[in-house]
Amino acid sequence: MDLQQHVTEATHISGGILDHVITHTNFSVDYLHVDPPEIIFDHSVITGSLLVDHSSPPPTTRVVRSWKTVDGTVLRLAITGSLLSQPPPPNASPYDLFAPHYQTLRELADFLAPEHAVCIPAATSVSVV
Repeated sequence: MDLQQHVTEATHISGGILDHVITHTNFSVDYLHVDPPEIIFDHSVITGSLLVDHSSPPPTTRVVRSWKTVDGTVLRLAITGSLLSQPPPPNASPYDLFAPHYQTLRELADFLAPEHAVCIPAATSVSVV
């Protein structure tokens, strides 16, 4: 899981590492100090400082359609005036039934709600446990 344990010395009065500071391997620990056990408790007091990158990730670009601007009456008239309102041929294969629907609806979408790019700022979140 690309995690790294930063405490390398005993943290309990009886020995062994019972207290941990674990980060992702590409996360820097600037300073880490482990007090010997018995100073305050039977466990060590661990203090340190972590370097946190506050740079924002780049925004993403998405291609969208503005469906809210489409007039429902115009769309209904366009569909009823197209080959979609015609009965299908009796011996049509599934492809023969699907292809005209896809092509007609795509053309109507391109005409009534053309695709356009929008820039979406990336959300940043930092959580420290």
